Amino acid sequence: MTESAGAAAECHSRMPVLLAQDDWSNWTDGTPPEARRLCNPWTGELAIERTDQRW
Repeated sequence: MTESAGAAAECHSRMPVLLAQDDWSNWTDGTPPEARRLCNPWTGELAIERTDQRW
């Protein structure tokens, strides 16, 4: 989890870490500090579909 940004911030203060495909190998094969550096709020487009149902 990381801080929320963009449309996600309207719903919650945190969001899952979303990785660009180019970062996958750093996440899975890098050192823990390298992986931690990838934990940033997503800055790309994000669509959120809200419902009135709780999970």
